Amino acid sequence: WVAMKVAKINDKSLHEIKMLKKLQENEHIVKLHGVQINGDKVHIFTELIDGWDLYDYKMAISRQNIKLTPEMVHHILMQVLQGLKNLHSK
Repeated sequence: WVAMKVAKINDKSLHEIKMLKKLQENEHIVKLHGVQINGDKVHIFTELIDGWDLYDYKMAISRQNIKLTPEMVHHILMQVLQGLKNLHSK
């Protein structure tokens, strides 16, 4: 399965594509499958991430009155920091 994002061609969308291409070997960065330009739009095809983003996760556990444990926070933070480390090493 893939996800598709459609955006206007501009500096921001072109920068996003450039960074995704650079970071393909990192397990914490979504995989880029392809890019298609159609007029003034760019179609970005990435792997489909099945699950929630961090905000949705936080909201779901809050609704269930579950508190994030230090271990849960550590696990999430380490994944985010690993992605950032890889991003800034390129």
